[in-house]
This record gives sequence, structure tokens and C-alpha cells, in this order.
Amino acid sequence: MELKTASFKVADHFFTVTMPDGDALWDRMGQYAPFKVDSPSEEPVFNLTLVDSLPEEEKEPFIIVDPEPGMSRIDVYKSGSGLVVEMAPLASIPTVCILHMSGDFKQGKLQCIGEERSRLYSLNNSLMLLYAFSTCSKKTLLMHSSVTVHNGKGYMFLGKSGTGKSTHSRMWLENIPGCELLNDDNPVIRAFDGEVRVYGSPWSGKTPCYRNLDYPVGAIVRIKRAPYNKATRLSLMDSYASVYTSCSSLRALRKIGDSLHEGITAVAMTAPCFVMECLPDADAAFVCRKAVEDGEYDG
Repeated sequence: MELKTASFKVADHFFTVTMPDGDALWDRMGQYAPFKVDSPSEEPVFNLTLVDSLPEEEKEPFIIVDPEPGMSRIDVYKSGSGLVVEMAPLASIPTVCILHMSGDFKQGKLQCIGEERSRLYSLNNSLMLLYAFSTCSKKTLLMHSSVTVHNGKGYMFLGKSGTGKSTHSRMWLENIPGCELLNDDNPVIRAFDGEVRVYGSPWSGKTPCYRNLDYPVGAIVRIKRAPYNKATRLSLMDSYASVYTSCSSLRALRKIGDSLHEGITAVAMTAPCFVMECLPDADAAFVCRKAVEDGEYDG
């Protein structure tokens, strides 16, 4: 079957996907439509090719994590000059796909071995990994965050799963006029000289919000559950730590870790960072807005 290649641009970085022209997966990639572009004249940051099978290779465990119940499983192995990643949407089920990445992360080959319904999961996660690894040297960070836009600026809400990032975004959307959701799970941020911008992406978790838009970052806010509502401005060191813990990347690899450090430092030194101890209520949105827009905060 003839192969087809499509090009996409996320946060001004191009990448390509190659698979058989008649593959039904093309019709399931609606979330990528806002980011699709004509073939770029410049070299893409990476290409992902779907293959029927991958050659058997010797591999050694690199990052094997015992995930919490209900969480996805991503195991990373070293193999030759590249990496092999085995993934499953739940830790309790067998591997549904195998991704081989070249050492420079410019080439990825994906073999889907699970059920048909797991192929989009496999594609999405493979693209996110390749994107995060191949762009971090360009001061680009794929974040775990919910982003709400107000008055032309993007406000990023960070936190561990279940802490209320999406809920806090929803409080802004429901109670502060003029708010819009940019992305609810995996936006991208880029650091430039004197500015940090946040971009929508094709990856937004359970919320179908795939907007090809970007805004200057107004603030980066870490959400923490509390029986009260209080916003505190973070120091530079605490800002770095807050951004660091919400980045999607492979810190164990030296070359990625160094690039990640540069990008996070640029973000922490430029964008104001806060911690928001809060309840899941409307008042939390008002207190947070006053802190990030009007400067009414502690610390």
C-alpha cells in the first residue's frame, strides 16, 4: 500500500507522520486538523512512521516505573544508539505499542500491537514523546497544565493529577467574563528573549480543546488543595521547581536534562510564578485573578 506523509506545526515546530494512505487511523486524527500544514520547506524536527513490525533488538532497561493503579505505563529501554518505549493505557494490561526512537530523536518508528481502539492512544503518546524530546533544545517545553486565556494572556494552572487544575480553569471560565480555554492538559511553552508564550496543541487530555493559538504567559500558577483561598508569589528557585515538575521530558538523558535546565531557567526568570492554595469554588478564581492580574498576593 502506498505511503502518505502529513505535516503538522505545533508552537512553530514542524513534524511529519507517515503511514499507509488507506489507514483508517487518518480519519481518527481530527484533533490534528487545526495544526496541519502544507509540506514545510524546512526540515521537520522529527518524523514518525507507522510500521507493521520492528526488528528484534537487544535492549536494556533504562526507566521502568511501577505506575499507580489506573495510570498508563511507559517503559523505556536503551537499544543501540536509540531508545525503545513500550506503552499501555493501563498498567494492568499488556503493551499496546512499541516506539523506537533514534538517538537524535529525529526519527521514530511505531508498531501498534494492541486492539484497533488503542492505536490513537499509541499515536498520540508517541508524538508527544518525540515532540518533547526533539524540541527541548529549542527552549520549548511540553507541559502538564490547564490554560485559560483572559485579557490576551494565558494563565497556566499546574499540579499533580487530581489536584484541580481543570476545575480551577472551569472556575475562571464560569465566573470571570471574557475567559477562554486554550488547552486542558498538554500545552506547549516557549521562552524567547524577555517573553514566554503558551501554545495550544493537539493533546488536551479528556477535554477536546485543540486550538492552534498562542498568547504571552500572564502567570504560571501551581494549584494546591486547601480549606482556604490564598495566592503566593514564588521565589526564583521555587518557580524553577514548580515548572520542572510539570514538564514532559526525559531528564535521565544528559543532553535532554541540560536543554531542559536552560528552558526552565528562562521560563522561571521571565514568567511570574505563583502557588494557589484553594478550594474548588468561584472565590478561588477571583483571588487568583487579583493576584496574577492586579498584583494582590502574599509573599
